[in-house]
Amino acid sequence: MNGRTLARGILLPAIIFGIMASPFRATASEADWPTARETSVALAGLQKMRQDRLLARQPNVLDFMFENSKDRIFDAHLTDDLGDLKFNTAKGQRSWAVVESNWTRSDETALQYSFVAFGGHTKLNEQIYVGAMAQLDAAERRIDDGASGEGYGFLVGPYLAGKVPQTELDWSMRLLHGATNNQFAPDGSIQRRARAERTLFQARMEGRFEMGTTELTPNIFASHVNEVAHQFKIASGALVDGDRLSLSQLSAGVEFSHPLESNWAKMGLTGQFALVAQHSVGTGLLDEAYPSTDWFTSRVELGLDLDRKGLGNLSTRIGLDGVEGDLTDQIHLSLKFERKL
Repeated sequence: MNGRTLARGILLPAIIFGIMASPFRATASEADWPTARETSVALAGLQKMRQDRLLARQPNVLDFMFENSKDRIFDAHLTDDLGDLKFNTAKGQRSWAVVESNWTRSDETALQYSFVAFGGHTKLNEQIYVGAMAQLDAAERRIDDGASGEGYGFLVGPYLAGKVPQTELDWSMRLLHGATNNQFAPDGSIQRRARAERTLFQARMEGRFEMGTTELTPNIFASHVNEVAHQFKIASGALVDGDRLSLSQLSAGVEFSHPLESNWAKMGLTGQFALVAQHSVGTGLLDEAYPSTDWFTSRVELGLDLDRKGLGNLSTRIGLDGVEGDLTDQIHLSLKFERKL
């Protein structure tokens, strides 16, 4: 074996090993921070903030259908650390619009969310309306440790609303679908981009109706938003499958009043039941930061009202407040007496 052959025998394996090992070392060091999981969690932080605010600002189309008011509403509240702006068109019209924007700032965080919704409807018959709406929103979330995120998105879809025959109950439903475009930096340096698809569903019923001599006043609405991110790149350049983040909320309340027969005084039994529940879950790389979580608050209250001429008005209430699975977290009792002199 001559010297040239020996050199080739040594250099060729060395070159091949260098080509294979060099990218491996670069990928390992780049993936130390932020990892695929940490990058997904940074994106989910922006999505979670936006989902909370999106559900809280869903317009109640029943107000625009069945309430008559020519007044447009504009409300503004501004301070150094927070701001809140609201505007909506006159009610009782076939077309409507809502605009909201709010922001908060502290030493560690800065959050901003803007929301616009507009739509229109027409009457199919005396009980049912059909319409369509579009929603646009923009969110920004900045944390003092360098993490940041901002994004914008849209939702479009139909809605139905109407009245329950022979009652004073109104109902509405909507199903919207759209997308978001997000830009975020898990470590405050290189910006990552990720698109996502989202779906929103909401159903509502409110009003009052009578069952014999008992009057019931329900107010019930359920909401669900689901967002699934598309693939995006992490610091190593690898593609990461998007995860799903969803949020469901239920708010149900019923009040009732029932007169009691008495020759001695005018008496009535009153009560209410209220429940607010929420379920949120993240899948894939979000299973640790956003695991399946449930919580609820509730209230059960009974009351007795007594009104006797010459004696006065007596009102008493007893109630139970529940939190996080404990239906009797708090017990409250009230007694009120009024008499004209």
